[in-house]
Amino acid sequence: MPASDYITIREAADRLERSPETVRRYVADGLIDAEKIGSQWVLDANDVDDFAEALADDADDGEDADDCEDEDENDDAESDDDDEEYDE
Repeated sequence: MPASDYITIREAADRLERSPETVRRYVADGLIDAEKIGSQWVLDANDVDDFAEALADDADDGEDADDCEDEDENDDAESDDDDEEYDE
């Protein structure tokens, strides 16, 4: 990828209207590719723009990528509470 196509995590966060930590989670989860150059992680600007479009499409469908993850975490917490009721 040519150097002009690289953007930082913070720039990607701005484009995606997400926090830098959320962008790092997307990278860790394999949703967006990133490369480490020196001490800085960079992303392909076109990949980020494509991902932004996918997020917008999900939002149009009434669901956000972050919401899906939060729902899964809430489901786990609720099921743990249910288990405790039966242990008593």
